Amino acid sequence: MPRYNIFYSRIRNYFDGNELRLNILKAIYRVMPLITAATYIAVLALLFVRHDARLIRVTCYPCIVFVAASIFRKCYNRPRPYEGNDAIIPLISKDKKGQSFPSRHALSAAVIASACFYVYVPLGIIIAVISVVIAITRVIAGVHYPSDAAGGLIIGYGLCALLFLYI
Repeated sequence: MPRYNIFYSRIRNYFDGNELRLNILKAIYRVMPLITAATYIAVLALLFVRHDARLIRVTCYPCIVFVAASIFRKCYNRPRPYEGNDAIIPLISKDKKGQSFPSRHALSAAVIASACFYVYVPLGIIIAVISVVIAITRVIAGVHYPSDAAGGLIIGYGLCALLFLYI
C-alpha cells in the first residue's frame, strides 16, 4: 500500500492547484465512455439496418463478457483505493464502495472495441485507443488501482477474443 500511496500522491500533486488540468481530466473521464457507448449503439444500429448477421455476435458476446465480469466483481468485491486509506483522496469523488476489480468502464470499453474490431478494424483501433485512455483516467482519478484498470482491459479483450475467434 505505501508504494501506491506514493504513486498516487505524485498524480495528485500534478493536478492540485491547477484547475485547467483537473477540468481536462474530468472532461475526459466523462466524455470518453459516452463516445464509446454511442459508437457501440451506432454499430448495432448499422448492423440492424443492413440486416447483417454479425449483429447477433456483436450484441451477445459483449453482453456475456459484461455479465460474467459483473458477477465476478460482486463476488471478489475488491475495495477501492480510497476505502480505508485516508492518504488517497480521489480527484473525482465517487461514493461507490467495493467492486473495484475489474474496472467496469475499462472492461466495457475493451468489449466495445472488440466488437468494433469484428465489424470494422479501423474503428476498432480507434475505440481500443479510447479504451486505454478510459482505463488510465480511472487510475488518475483515484477511483481504481492500476491493476483494476489493466484487469478490465485484459479480461474484456481476452474473453471477447475467445468468443469472436472461436465461437
